[in-house]
Amino acid sequence: MKRKHCFIAGICLLLTTFAVGLVLLPTNSLVADGDVAINSKNFPDKVFRDYVTLCDIDGNGYLSEKEISAKTDMYIKSEELSSIKGIEYFTSLTSLGLQYTKVKTVDLSKNTNLYDLWLSDNQLESLDLKKNISLRRLYCDRNNLESLDLSANWRLRLLQCRE
Repeated sequence: MKRKHCFIAGICLLLTTFAVGLVLLPTNSLVADGDVAINSKNFPDKVFRDYVTLCDIDGNGYLSEKEISAKTDMYIKSEELSSIKGIEYFTSLTSLGLQYTKVKTVDLSKNTNLYDLWLSDNQLESLDLKKNISLRRLYCDRNNLESLDLSANWRLRLLQCRE
C-alpha cells in the first residue's frame, strides 16, 4: 500500500512540475516564427502601437501571420500620432487612411497591395510611392509636400492633392 501511495505522489509531483513549468515558460517560446512583437522596438509610436494592439486577437502581445494578413484596411485619425513605423509588417493592406497627425514621413514600400491611400491633413514632407503600383486613389491634401513623383503609378485613377 505504501508503494502505491509513493507512486501516486510521484506522478502528482511530476504533473505539478510539468504544469508549473508550462506556466513559467517565457511567452516568446510559444510564439511562431514570423510573429511580430507589439513593442516599442517594432512600433515606436505609442498611439500606433495601441492601434496595432487591437489587431492582436488572441491577446498574446504578438501579431501572428494570420492576424497580420487579416488586416487589410487601417484608418487612424489622431493629433498625437507622429510615426507609423511598423506599418511595413501589414503587407496585406489595401486601404490606408491617416489623417490629422504629426507624421512627417511614411515608408509604404512594403505595402505594395495598397489600392486606396488617404493621407490628408498631416505634416508629410515627402511621399515615395514608386513601389505602390496597385494604387488607384490617392488623397494627400494639406501636407508639406514639396514634390510628388507618380510616374510608377500608372493605375492611379483619382488624385487629390491640394494645399
